[in-house]
Amino acid sequence: MDNNILITGGTSGVGLAIARSLASKPVKLILLGRNSFHAQIMMLELQNKTANVSYYLADLTDESSRQELIKQLVIDNKKIDTVFDCVGIYPKNKEINITVNLTSHYFFLTELNQCLADNSRIFIVTGFPNVVKYAPILDFQSTLINRALWEITYKSLLVSLLAQQLGRKSTVNGFYPGHIQSNLRPHSQKNIQNTLPIASYLLFSKKLNGITNALIDYNGKQIMLNAKKYNYKKAYRYLKKYLPI
Repeated sequence: MDNNILITGGTSGVGLAIARSLASKPVKLILLGRNSFHAQIMMLELQNKTANVSYYLADLTDESSRQELIKQLVIDNKKIDTVFDCVGIYPKNKEINITVNLTSHYFFLTELNQCLADNSRIFIVTGFPNVVKYAPILDFQSTLINRALWEITYKSLLVSLLAQQLGRKSTVNGFYPGHIQSNLRPHSQKNIQNTLPIASYLLFSKKLNGITNALIDYNGKQIMLNAKKYNYKKAYRYLKKYLPI
């Protein structure tokens, strides 16, 4: 097995923390970002840690950019064993929240299916476990708090949807990374944690074989989601408004 690990948002924040933690492992890191300068800087850092690392540039919100990326992965014969889907931005408004924090993830991961290895693992970064478990699933985004709740719960619905749609080839789980240093918000810049050692567990642990539609935290704890709240039928009901399903 090549152990090709694709990390979206791999040049900053959670994605970079995962890449740093895997740099000395027997894997091939594939970073996906939008900024060439940032990608090259991170490449130099990771290569100094003996990582086998490469990067691709793409805007996941743009259909042609996604298609070009998938085409290049096929040309380069990159069979992906694990995906860490870490892309996300502060939901300043409803449109950005929908496009960047939801629909682009669906389109990318379903289009990437042709490049996924059998028994591959997909981890979609989500929010606080207690919010996922107990917050209501909203269908409006009138305030910042509403948008934050919408993003976290709808990404968890996306996990449920993709766990069913990609289930023949992949397991799909949510992942809560904890407080990682990033430029996402002013307070997150003050966080000192810039690695995620649990990444190795997520890659290699046999305990995760067959586990899908769960939420896993930065300690490796599996949080099984309420099946009445997060299931394929419920996900389809809420997400069909935003996705061509």
